Amino acid sequence: MCVSCGCALPATDHGDHRHITAADLRGAADAANTTVGCVAHNIESFAMHHPAEAQKTVEDMANAVEEMTVAVVKAEDAQRFLLMVGYSPNRLPKRGADGFLDVASPEVVEKAAWRFMLNGHGAGLMHKAGGEDAFRIVESSVYRNPEPWVVKATDGTEQTIREGDWLIGILCSPDTWAEYKKGRYGSGSLQGGARRRQPRAETLARQRSA
Repeated sequence: MCVSCGCALPATDHGDHRHITAADLRGAADAANTTVGCVAHNIESFAMHHPAEAQKTVEDMANAVEEMTVAVVKAEDAQRFLLMVGYSPNRLPKRGADGFLDVASPEVVEKAAWRFMLNGHGAGLMHKAGGEDAFRIVESSVYRNPEPWVVKATDGTEQTIREGDWLIGILCSPDTWAEYKKGRYGSGSLQGGARRRQPRAETLARQRSA
């Protein structure tokens, strides 16, 4: 991060938690009712005078984000198949590039899953044009069992699938599968539009308890 020369910051770190993004700065400024410049200056000053504490803070933030990320929960080499959580109403999502932290109720996630299938369940790669043949959606379902499903994910972590989680299964092309095996891809990311409104109390309570 550059705070002295005014360099442009990326809107998203795409999983690289070593970087502080423009969205992070805007969110911190809004929360403190101050400016982005003041937040950047405070970060720079703190890191300069307290390097050990600053490093620990960065590590703690990275660990917290990792806990919110759902890994691929199942992979089959023979079929080039991956099963992952497309979206969960039971987990705190990452802050968006616009600085907002959006949450969704199980009812909203369910309707989104239905519309996804009704509208052709299109897929792509890295939110860019030209990746339409990278994989195909072959499963899309909402986990409806009130009993959580605890599974050891492909990265070795223990993941818990809860009632209301949206599961998506894909068949990868040979090239995409090869890149997945190299570690380039590790999760899915939804793309679409929605209207933002004030969340209900029960939705916030679910997120806070996650």
